[in-house]
Amino acid sequence: MKVLCFILFIAMFKFVSLRTISESWIEPNLCPSFCSCDVIDNVVDCRYNNLTEVPVQLDKNVTLLNLSFNSFSGIPKEIINLPKLLYLDLSNNPYIKFIEMNFQSVSLKNLQLKSCSIDYIDNSLLKGLPNLEVLDLSRNPISFINNSLVSLSLKSLDISYCNLKHIKPEAFSGITSLLYLSLNDNPNLRQFLCGSENLLRLDISNCNIEHIPSGSLKKLVELDLHGNNVQRLRNRSFSNLASVEILNVSFNAIREIEANCFTSLDRLISIDLSYNRLTDINKNTFKKNNRLRSLYLSHNYLRRIKDIASNSLQLLDLTSCEITYLMQYSLSNLPVLTELHLSRNQITHIPNKFDSAHLVYLDIGYNDISSINNETFAAMRSLRFLVLSGNKLTTSDPSYFAQIIDLSIEDNPWLCDCASLQRMYNWMIRTDQNTKYLRCQLPAKFEGLTWEEACHSSWSKSAASAKIYVSKRIDKHRKNQNEQEMEERLAAERLEFIQRQHTRERLRRLEELEESRNAPDPRESQGPPTYNEALMLPRLDSSHLSLAGSLPSLSSVHTSNPDVSKRRRQRRRRRRKQSSSPPRGTASCSNLTEASENDRPLHTELEESSF
Repeated sequence: MKVLCFILFIAMFKFVSLRTISESWIEPNLCPSFCSCDVIDNVVDCRYNNLTEVPVQLDKNVTLLNLSFNSFSGIPKEIINLPKLLYLDLSNNPYIKFIEMNFQSVSLKNLQLKSCSIDYIDNSLLKGLPNLEVLDLSRNPISFINNSLVSLSLKSLDISYCNLKHIKPEAFSGITSLLYLSLNDNPNLRQFLCGSENLLRLDISNCNIEHIPSGSLKKLVELDLHGNNVQRLRNRSFSNLASVEILNVSFNAIREIEANCFTSLDRLISIDLSYNRLTDINKNTFKKNNRLRSLYLSHNYLRRIKDIASNSLQLLDLTSCEITYLMQYSLSNLPVLTELHLSRNQITHIPNKFDSAHLVYLDIGYNDISSINNETFAAMRSLRFLVLSGNKLTTSDPSYFAQIIDLSIEDNPWLCDCASLQRMYNWMIRTDQNTKYLRCQLPAKFEGLTWEEACHSSWSKSAASAKIYVSKRIDKHRKNQNEQEMEERLAAERLEFIQRQHTRERLRRLEELEESRNAPDPRESQGPPTYNEALMLPRLDSSHLSLAGSLPSLSSVHTSNPDVSKRRRQRRRRRRKQSSSPPRGTASCSNLTEASENDRPLHTELEESSF
């Protein structure tokens, strides 16, 4: 049940919403045939139809109505019947010369009346438009505003490109919500006194103003005075403009700025003094403007950089000021300066270690600089963007630009000595600099050619030679590396072989030692020698001298028994006889008997001798 109720509620909500939306749309059949309509945004565009009246069939839900480039003679009264109208454009209706007093629209917020023929503004102009926020009356032949306009809702008023000659000081004081006022391009307006407590932006450029506007403008943030005829900025000229942050007084005829001129501008962020006639500026002129970030002084006649002092200035533009020279510490009183423009001056030399520790961008193009070196920008540790275009440089080297990431050096009379220029060219290619417009002036045969066109063949040969040289060096390095690796591998193998040999030798010795320990005594397994073997044994008294005299030797025993000695002599005689006996096979029986006797073991003889 709850689910069903919820579904019914959603369906009813969608139905009501769609009905509300459909009611706010322009009905297709209510769009005039000669107009274009946007039924979604409720926009009706009826331009270029030579209309003199609002179309009868116009839908009441329209919010934006464009009736410009028609032939209305005044603001059509039918506008009051459009309760949802927010934007009305009646521009370029040349027959609208005034605004009717009974013109009313409670909903209207933006009214465009530029390029009509309105020449008079009545003080009741805004009474019937209680919610109007934007009014554009530009390009109308309005010469005077002698009435005090009153509106509690108007925020933006444009009366530019008119023929204004005089504006009553109280003309805008009754517009209490006014934020933006444009009075620019009224060349006959020579002075302006305004009281508007809430005004934020005032554009009074390209008039003929001779003095800084006076009056109560306590909340004014931006003042545009460029293109006027101000010749001198006096002390306290801006005393009533304490909130100004952006000040433009360029394209005037200012010759002098008094030292305390800007002292009251505590919130000043940017000031444009370019295109004036300044020849000198006191170094303390901007010292008390602690929020100043940008100072534009281009196209003046300063001739040299004064020691301008500012602890907050980040951008200084001195383009086209006829500056002829720089000093090493010209920027020493600008400790946080990051951007400096010095192009199109007459500077011939940049001092070594030109000092500006925080400078990031330097444009010194189109001067008369003929040489730089590796000390020129050495003190600019933060420098990253450098413009040297349009000077008289003939040679250069990458060491001059160690910290630079964006370099412009085109339009210089380069001496294209290809051998010395190649290093600079390679650096520019490697760091992705633009080399397209680098052209040679000398020697004559290369005049007008780009670096690439002039030196391509030379650099190609050098590149080929360098490639061959590098290839050979690489091959040699690889060969040496391979030989070294081979020697190291052989040494490792020899060491491993020696270690294996030592290990085998140790194992063999251990095995021999183990076998010797476990082997039986050879005297136990060997029987007594035969008679002949015994005869071949060495005599102890002659072969082992260490035994002589220690114990009675066998010879001494034999000598002490005369019978034994006698028998021994007999045996020797028999052996001599045997050596001289007949050949084998003819021996006599006596000889066999003697041989059998001689075969008796030695221990038998010893036993007999003991008896």
